[in-house]
Amino acid sequence: MDAKRIAKRGGEDEHFQRRERERREERERVERCAAELRHLAETLGLRDESRVTALFALGITAETAPAFEALPLVEVAWADGSVGEEERWRLLEAATRLGVEFGRPAHALLESWLMRRPDPELFAAWHEWARIAPGRAHLLLEAAERVAGAAGGVLGFRKVSRAERRAIDGIHQSLAGAGERPA
Repeated sequence: MDAKRIAKRGGEDEHFQRRERERREERERVERCAAELRHLAETLGLRDESRVTALFALGITAETAPAFEALPLVEVAWADGSVGEEERWRLLEAATRLGVEFGRPAHALLESWLMRRPDPELFAAWHEWARIAPGRAHLLLEAAERVAGAAGGVLGFRKVSRAERRAIDGIHQSLAGAGERPA
């Protein structure tokens, strides 16, 4: 009888230890997530927790925030339906000047957006962010113009397509809404 009680108690102890370990791991996961959200908010200059959470749900982290800041370049590159090789190289060059470092998670994310067009919800989130968290407008607009101009045109005319011009104008409006005075 004592052996049965000891075995039963041992099983109960194991059960409670496992449950406590699971609770501790969940608490640590929640704390890491909260720390990442705080870091993302700080990186992007956001105070609204719901906006930070929405960006996080779209896959944006503090490490990938530089790619998010350069997202308008991706929008311009995809404006006419595809990303040409010259556009891709100009975009990556401009993104590097904007702080997207080669070999870092932000660069990898940017590359993935050039292979597969990001969800329109992500572009909308950038435009919303740009209105409330002013950034480097003149750098973004200059870079967007270079990316758009990379596609070429016909005999030197219409180097920037109508779709690309609309995308650039949308970026300009979002940045102007944030109080920036782009050139």
